Amino acid sequence: MLWQKKGQLKNIIDPILVGNIKPSSLRIFGVIVEKCLKAFSIERPTMHDALYYLNYALRLQQTGMPKEPFEESTTTTITSLELQLPVVLNFPVHEDDGAPIGGDDSSDIEISEV
Repeated sequence: MLWQKKGQLKNIIDPILVGNIKPSSLRIFGVIVEKCLKAFSIERPTMHDALYYLNYALRLQQTGMPKEPFEESTTTTITSLELQLPVVLNFPVHEDDGAPIGGDDSSDIEISEV
């Protein structure tokens, strides 16, 4: 992602495609790739968000649509395309030695042998 941070994604484009990719489309593509590679899943976009922005980059490439508000400057920074991610609670994958998962013991349902 070094090229993304330097704003030089054009330097790593396949030589066959050089000159055929619109800078605005390439910027959006670079931003979404960087977001998808975040270390923590909570910081990554949902599949819906990723698909939305990839489709947007494709439309920019195909039609040269009018600019969106976040594209007003000639250089789009990473933070200018912040995706609104939902708050997701991270639950443990396994129980911890029979410790209750749902809070205090008064609300737990006990199962008795019949």
